[in-house]
Amino acid sequence: MFFNLLLLSGFTFAVIYPLLFWTTRKVTLKNTFYKFNLTLICVVGSFSVFELCLSHFAQRPLLFLWWIALMCVSAYSWNREKVNPLWISLPCLFGIPALFQIEGQMFFSPPLAPAALLAPAALLAPAALLAPAALLLWTMSVLAGLIFSMSLYSGILGHWYIEMKKLPLTYLNKVTHIFGVLLCVRLLADVGLLFSENVLSNGDQIPISQFILTSEGFFLWVAILFGTVFPFVLIFFVRGTLQEGSHTSATGILYVIFISILIGDLTYKYYWAKYNLFL
Repeated sequence: MFFNLLLLSGFTFAVIYPLLFWTTRKVTLKNTFYKFNLTLICVVGSFSVFELCLSHFAQRPLLFLWWIALMCVSAYSWNREKVNPLWISLPCLFGIPALFQIEGQMFFSPPLAPAALLAPAALLAPAALLAPAALLLWTMSVLAGLIFSMSLYSGILGHWYIEMKKLPLTYLNKVTHIFGVLLCVRLLADVGLLFSENVLSNGDQIPISQFILTSEGFFLWVAILFGTVFPFVLIFFVRGTLQEGSHTSATGILYVIFISILIGDLTYKYYWAKYNLFL
């Protein structure tokens, strides 16, 4: 199960990460910054597609469409001074539906795998697609992907300030502000779901707030603390160090946040898979 969850995190990262170029669309950065990020996306994405195609979770047509689109926009953007966020975001049109289909197969029985998710008929919103559990999963999946991707993107951007010492800290401040807002949204969502949703445990439906106090729910504390609370607290330290003009210290903290969120993300997904608990 762990490898499948790690694979899902990698694919989610590769699908969502290109959207973050919108946060720095007005920044003039060296071409090496874009090349590094494009390489990162392509390597993680290619490995994920290869492994997914070997598994029974594969949605091969959409996966290949996403991968080909990603390779094409990456090749188009490779030698340009600045990446156009619109172009680099286009593969998401195939990647996000593929992600939703894979998650539908992983976490639901019988699987929710709407094969025509890209078709016009999908706009009629079939009942399966509007199932509360499916909507909750896909909402939290995109939010988790944005947070995980932002944790690495902000660290990489901070690292690039070492090469571009004259770059104003305004841009890193903006990215960390967006990062903080995403963490705040997830923290509020977690608190709300803790007191409003139930989970099936030992054959009984019990509130999540009660489940988290049991031995089975112990690692849910790990997910919430490492995946949301700890990073949310640390982001204030990042903001403080940036106000003092120390981008090096801020970058170090951002990498700590990335490791924390990686631990939390995998633990969250463990509860997605085992208990259909979509926090």
